[in-house]
Amino acid sequence: MPVFYFDYDNGEGSGAARDEIGADLTDVASAIVEATQTLTELAADTLIGTAERLMAIMVRDELGATRARVSLAYRAETTG
Repeated sequence: MPVFYFDYDNGEGSGAARDEIGADLTDVASAIVEATQTLTELAADTLIGTAERLMAIMVRDELGATRARVSLAYRAETTG
């Protein structure tokens, strides 16, 4: 099974934290599902008290090539 790595950018401007462990998954589609679930969980903790943020997970393969990018754009606005 191929290994995929998930580099996480929390949107604070410090760049992506590089995943050195990775996960054995069947294909890129499975890696995208994993990245989406992980980003959703991280957003729940990261976005509290934030007005605007762009977060992302880049999925790399065993050779280091970026195979996918999952991102979340968040904005909280007051009305009236």
